[in-house]
Amino acid sequence: MKNRFLQYMLLGCSLMFLFSACRKDAFNGKETKGAGKTFVYIEQAQQRNQFFDVFNDVKPVLMFTVRRDAANKADLQKAVTVTLKAQDQAFVGANYTVMPATLFTLNPQPGVSLAGNGDLTLSFAAGDFAKNIIFNIDGSKVDLSKQYAMGYVITNFGGFSKQHTAGGVSQDTILTTIAIKNKFDGNYDVTGSYTDVNLPAATGVYPYNVNFETISAAANDVFNNTLGDYGFLFNVGDGTQSAYGSFSPEFTFDPATNKIISVVNAYGQGSGSHHRSARLDPTGVNEYDPGSKTIKVKYIMESDGIDRCHFDETYTYKGPR
Repeated sequence: MKNRFLQYMLLGCSLMFLFSACRKDAFNGKETKGAGKTFVYIEQAQQRNQFFDVFNDVKPVLMFTVRRDAANKADLQKAVTVTLKAQDQAFVGANYTVMPATLFTLNPQPGVSLAGNGDLTLSFAAGDFAKNIIFNIDGSKVDLSKQYAMGYVITNFGGFSKQHTAGGVSQDTILTTIAIKNKFDGNYDVTGSYTDVNLPAATGVYPYNVNFETISAAANDVFNNTLGDYGFLFNVGDGTQSAYGSFSPEFTFDPATNKIISVVNAYGQGSGSHHRSARLDPTGVNEYDPGSKTIKVKYIMESDGIDRCHFDETYTYKGPR
């Protein structure tokens, strides 16, 4: 009897193994059984920033993607139209310029059309679940001193529903930006030293990390990632840290020689209550080395009419920002 029981048990286990081996991988999502809502949404985050090296030809750029997340086969087979309204300068903000129509054309994609005012119409055929919005951008017409942007809001969902992220953020809006980087642009670690004639005990917080941000073909502002702002962080000398208000360097290069030809205050020369400016110290190397991707520079912060701070720094490239 015991042997027969063991035979039946082994047979049952074999059958269970056989059926489980024939079964497809488990579905990790929630089966709707045809219930629930079908959503239309913009796949990317509400702000999508893209940076490119300098180019003079026409480059296709994926601006964003609109998706149909069908709850059932019937909704996926519906032919529907989704529309997006192009937004104005007030929407994109003061830091960006609405991309002019002379700068780009629509890269042809099935069911995607662009109106003269920038509005988009997306025609989802039966079975379509995504539409890519791709612009052909003419690099020869790009002004490197500007960061371009296009803002869009879905105004017609084709009879389907608006989607939100798990955090409750609406996925019907996007600000998609384009900026061209000059060759000095990137993320750098900074080492070096500095002195402050008004605070002899002060020392720089070295090393620190910065982004060299393109503002033109030959100039870059410096965003201090360690500080979290445009500025210079230092140890006061009593165990506390501080930063100089209304002061951050802006470097201008000669692209042909890689020499730094000027340093000014990115906030504007003479800015703030202490009238802070910057200038290049000619005793420094003051040059970008494309081989090692390092920048060596000496510069001076003028404050209240005196040469208050002297900086002697090396910027070592870590990667793109």
